[in-house]
Amino acid sequence: MPNKKRIAILPGDGIGPEIMKQGVRMLKLLQEPFDMELTFVEGSIGAAALKEYGTPLPQETLQCIQDTDAVLVGPVGDPAFEDQPEHLRPEQALVDLRIALGAFANMRSVRIYNKAVDSGDSTRVRNVDFNIIRDMRKGRYWREHLAFQGMAPGETRKPDYRLPEVTRTATQAFRIARNRKKNITVVYPAKGEGIGEWLELVAGIAAKHPDVQVDQMTTAACLDALEKDPFHFDVILSECTTTAAINDFTLKMTEKEGMLSSIVFGKKQPLIQPVHSTEGHLAGKNIANPIAMFYSVGMICEYAFGRPLAARNVEEAITTIMCRESQFSGKPIKSGKGKGTEEFSQYVFDEIRQSLSMPFLTV
Repeated sequence: MPNKKRIAILPGDGIGPEIMKQGVRMLKLLQEPFDMELTFVEGSIGAAALKEYGTPLPQETLQCIQDTDAVLVGPVGDPAFEDQPEHLRPEQALVDLRIALGAFANMRSVRIYNKAVDSGDSTRVRNVDFNIIRDMRKGRYWREHLAFQGMAPGETRKPDYRLPEVTRTATQAFRIARNRKKNITVVYPAKGEGIGEWLELVAGIAAKHPDVQVDQMTTAACLDALEKDPFHFDVILSECTTTAAINDFTLKMTEKEGMLSSIVFGKKQPLIQPVHSTEGHLAGKNIANPIAMFYSVGMICEYAFGRPLAARNVEEAITTIMCRESQFSGKPIKSGKGKGTEEFSQYVFDEIRQSLSMPFLTV
């Protein structure tokens, strides 16, 4: 019997509908070979929802995601709403959606092909592949989440590393590392109240996973290592106050828009989203980069549907096409002799079909 799954599709704004179209095509392509039966339900979010419903996350969308196994969201945002109150800005939808799903951890996947790193007397060119995971105790999401616990506006609290979200995040990081190269780098600020308590908590969880190698680095040391030797990393477990600096650095590493994907783990279904802006100026021109969306589909297959081999097929297909198609620039996809969104997507789909036709890759 096929593995039946329901997925909520929230296209978002700007190029969102275009790359979501390609993401849905990929999911449909993966259904049969990986024994899945997928049902798609679609909702509105962000600026699109504001224009239609007057709110960035309408009740209709919240009802849409009920009883689904995953939520796939496109980029959200529109400069036309910048002067509006916070609750009437498109991005507020993501905060409300995370709260609705009981979010406790965020993971960003970083994959860079043929990354050149100058080590002084030589230049190394290799693929970069690591994940960054953090608990969600900082920023707009956490501020509004605490409001449900009776925290007054403007009130501050000391870091509480005893919160269940912290333990669940660290445990999730070790589980993910166990299925990869079995290596975790624990990153923490050099100065910070209660950091010793957090490191002690992580050490306790590490003791339950003796097969996973654990390294520790300060934030500054991690940023330096990412610049000099990013190939070393597998899973980075970051104390939440340090993650912004690491995430910003990974965006610079990619040198392209639309190359990273992310997943938010919650008490309910996971929320998966490409990491990039809405790029409204590219909408409708067939030059939006779909790669981050394809990686997001891989994340759905692996972490929501229990189909890691499907994710590996997606990743390998992108690697093959990126290496083969030297005209592909990534930002944006070249028109004319280059590859547009539709054309590049079709190349990736064809590569997946070809790989699945090989006996040793057939499921």
